[in-house]
Amino acid sequence: MKTILRIMSMLCLLAVCAAGPVFAGKKFDITYRQNPVVADETSASGELYLYVLNSSGEPAKDVAVWIEGTNNVTFDNRVIHVGDLADGQPRGVLSEFRLPREVVNPESAEEEITWKVEYTNAAGQRVVAEVVGALVR
Repeated sequence: MKTILRIMSMLCLLAVCAAGPVFAGKKFDITYRQNPVVADETSASGELYLYVLNSSGEPAKDVAVWIEGTNNVTFDNRVIHVGDLADGQPRGVLSEFRLPREVVNPESAEEEITWKVEYTNAAGQRVVAEVVGALVR
């Protein structure tokens, strides 16, 4: 059942990314969804499904994304590696997270949050862009 839920979640997010850019004029589009957080008295964990669509007009190599500062999406400043994306190509990534010990009943993920996207462009330059990502329920 858990595997079916994961597949359905990934397909839903892929459909949202493939439908077209969520934020026109951006180099990348990001949608994300948290799988229910499992918590007990001492810790909590969950899964983050992240979909990144390259809408930059050129291939992007070594794409990596992260959220700076405290947040209730990834709960830390970890870098999530997406890999190489051709122009117009979406990719889904599954990332597990553990919450800080003091956070056992987290708030729902933010509806929109700014992600940093770092990649190598066609000219071989490392570029960092800011992208407002959207939560998909």
